[in-house]
Amino acid sequence: MRPLLIAANSSWYINHYRSKLLEEVKNNWGYPISLAPIDGSSKYLERNTFFIPWNTNRKDDFNIISLIIALVKILFLVRALKPTLIHSHTLKTNLLISIASSIFGIKTVLSFAGLGRFADSKGFEKLIFNSILKIIIFISKIERFNKWQWRINNQRTFFIFQNPKDKKLIEKMFSNAQKNNIVTILGSGIPARYFSTKSEKIKQNDPHNFFYCGRLLKSKGIKDFIKLAELNKKDKFHVFGEIDLSSKDSLKKNDFKNFKHIKNLHFHGNKKDPLINKKITNKVLIVPSQYGEGLPRSIGEALALKLNVIASKKSCCGIFNNEMIYVVDKNNINEYMKAIKIYKMEFESDKINVRRDKGYYYAKQMLSEEKIVKQTINTYKILLGK
Repeated sequence: MRPLLIAANSSWYINHYRSKLLEEVKNNWGYPISLAPIDGSSKYLERNTFFIPWNTNRKDDFNIISLIIALVKILFLVRALKPTLIHSHTLKTNLLISIASSIFGIKTVLSFAGLGRFADSKGFEKLIFNSILKIIIFISKIERFNKWQWRINNQRTFFIFQNPKDKKLIEKMFSNAQKNNIVTILGSGIPARYFSTKSEKIKQNDPHNFFYCGRLLKSKGIKDFIKLAELNKKDKFHVFGEIDLSSKDSLKKNDFKNFKHIKNLHFHGNKKDPLINKKITNKVLIVPSQYGEGLPRSIGEALALKLNVIASKKSCCGIFNNEMIYVVDKNNINEYMKAIKIYKMEFESDKINVRRDKGYYYAKQMLSEEKIVKQTINTYKILLGK
């Protein structure tokens, strides 16, 4: 059997979100191939896969020249590798892989990590987004079956969306014959170590520790988080994540000098499993994002650890609700301050575990990595007729 190819726009993405899937593929399907740009996580992919570095432009824009160059590279790679199946992630990579897999008639799974940001776009940006999606959907159902002939094959490609809102957003673009190949799989799954970690004890005399986990993008709410630190001087605010040089939306190095006066704000950089930190007590995750994620895994990780979460309505993706976390309906600082106040009131009155318990139960039932990997592997089996 020819190998399976896993592709994404960063090595970090594959290693962080798909390590368990790679392990499952390796144990049951043979040694997988990973295709991604080189970054700090590439060394981990080299240990567990046949890693092929792919130098593509990760910037937010869709530069035609860079896209053509990236497509030519992928065409040569796919032609040489002849994988049994390709599993691609993120919009730009999905566009390129859909073209290459169509030319070589390869079964393909396209995972979309979140369409909220594009869904809210307007004007020319909205037109570009819709056009890209329509191109992907059209190309996904055609394939070349000999040198000069093409045919329709509605069963060649599976589409995976991380939440029902994203699926519903573009479901109308698909033909009826393709709609059976559109599925919702809730994110990449929460690793078992989160569920097995002992729940932290509430310590009334310790300060509240609020966490931000993610890239330092304005659309992900990093500036709102910093503002909350300024307004809640008695509490501690911890930032886990780094700037993204490929994004115009990211904080810049020069911005950090503007935050030095905020003594209760701490930047820790990228750390593995920051929420599993036994030295810090009374942890609360804040997700003030308007980015449009498919499903923020940090929310699921916090629920698995029985931690409280304060999150924007948009970041809840229609999945998380007020019974398990503190949902902020309107995206402004005052609403986040209200949520923090409600959290502290419940903390003082010992009602804090009500949401924690419900959140943990939901994460355990619906978001475990084992469950998500099983659902993903099932799409492979369906496509390959196994």
